Amino acid sequence: MASWTTLLTKVLITLLYFLVVYLMISLFTDYKYSLFLSIALTVFTTYCFRKTVRVINGIYVNLGGSLVPLSLSITITILLWLNDLIGIGYVFLLFLSIVLVFLGSNYIKGYGIGAVLLHVLLVNSGLSAIYIDYKDLNILYTVPIAYTFSVYSVLIGIDLLKVLYIKRKYLYENISFEIGGLRIYDLILLSSILSPSLALALVIIGEGI
Repeated sequence: MASWTTLLTKVLITLLYFLVVYLMISLFTDYKYSLFLSIALTVFTTYCFRKTVRVINGIYVNLGGSLVPLSLSITITILLWLNDLIGIGYVFLLFLSIVLVFLGSNYIKGYGIGAVLLHVLLVNSGLSAIYIDYKDLNILYTVPIAYTFSVYSVLIGIDLLKVLYIKRKYLYENISFEIGGLRIYDLILLSSILSPSLALALVIIGEGI
């Protein structure tokens, strides 16, 4: 029973990931090309979950859990910038999200660095909704804004700044970290596919009030 539940959960998360990727890409190209790219990227991400590389002593990176989402976020950010959809306000709110996620994360010996998923979701979805309202953008742009906020805030706030802070604090202890190590259950992936829907809900509620 547990194995079926685990499989169903993985399938659901994978479908949500595909949907978020498709919604983002479809904003910048036609639906056929978006569909092809979304399927290809979903399959590629799933394959890359098997690949982990050592960066420096004690720090490892799972390709599917970190580098693929980061690459996609950078691509989407460039597309948003080229279409004049982001500016100084985006940078300010992104900086704020990184700080808040960093402050909300904690190091647990023997386990690693973690943060409450709800905290990350509320921070990124809330700031995304604020940005969409501030720029008066089409509601669909909430998806790429929330996605990029989530990926950057977790990768920079937790997997970079917090890891460096912990490595320095416990300088003489043999501590290892695997960025994106939980793969499909990692905070990078989960927050990036759940934040857009929550941000959309906040924007819709805000427009209705």
